[in-house]
Amino acid sequence: MGFAVKYNDEGMLEGLLKGRSAKVISTSGAPTFLYCINGIRKSNRNIWKKTIVEFCGIKFDGYHLYGGMDTRSKKVDKLFTSVKKLANS
Repeated sequence: MGFAVKYNDEGMLEGLLKGRSAKVISTSGAPTFLYCINGIRKSNRNIWKKTIVEFCGIKFDGYHLYGGMDTRSKKVDKLFTSVKKLANS
């Protein structure tokens, strides 16, 4: 309160972090398709978008889920490259 949101003169909450944008990058151990078929990916995206990012006045610039994470794998460098590219776009 007072940093990310405040009550305006009408008593409504107002986001204070306007002019910013956010991309949410999430990882999981389970494969991405499991999160898609059971609706969890969509639910997580909406939670981030509506109740965290936009609530504070920030422009929501996307939700990206990387599933099946195994940091012991040789694929981890490829993942980090992908995340860096996404973060810089």
